[in-house]
Amino acid sequence: MKHIKNIIVPDANFNLAFSFDTDKPHTDIDIFKKLVDDYDVAFVPGSGLGIDPSLCYFRLTFAIKERELRNGLDAIKKFTESSYL
Repeated sequence: MKHIKNIIVPDANFNLAFSFDTDKPHTDIDIFKKLVDDYDVAFVPGSGLGIDPSLCYFRLTFAIKERELRNGLDAIKKFTESSYL
């Protein structure tokens, strides 16, 4: 997907971490709010895990039904193709 970088996939877990590549002055909280408000998708912002908010990292937990995960990934794709990033 466009604008997604630095995917960190653990060896044995239901989580992965990634960051959004943006040249705009967004923080992870700005992106979190936009995703929740406009795309009905929520991640754990990296700043909640002690990561610098300006790096725009998130944790995705995917212990849900495959259909819900696909719907969420489709929404993320739409977000990454928007002009917000």
